[in-house]
Amino acid sequence: MKIELSPLLLRISEDQKLYPSHGFILIALFIVYQKQNYIMPFQISRRKLMALAKIHSIATYHKCIKELVNLGYILYEPSYPPLKRSEVFLTEQLIG
Repeated sequence: MKIELSPLLLRISEDQKLYPSHGFILIALFIVYQKQNYIMPFQISRRKLMALAKIHSIATYHKCIKELVNLGYILYEPSYPPLKRSEVFLTEQLIG
């Protein structure tokens, strides 16, 4: 399923529970999803995603990811081995 950017930005702007850090992570996730040819789940690197989202705190990153999961915007399957990447699904709720 190919998700478009416009509905994503609209959803981010309308949700009062989201802070700028959530929005930056969602936009960074969209960029990674796009670079991986719109295939879900897609793999992410925490370090690269933090750089794309301009987030410098690992605690903020993990807090935002957890909140995005709890709000139903993403499904997140963490990877604990350092060489394996985590997987993310963007949900239907995210695109309206």
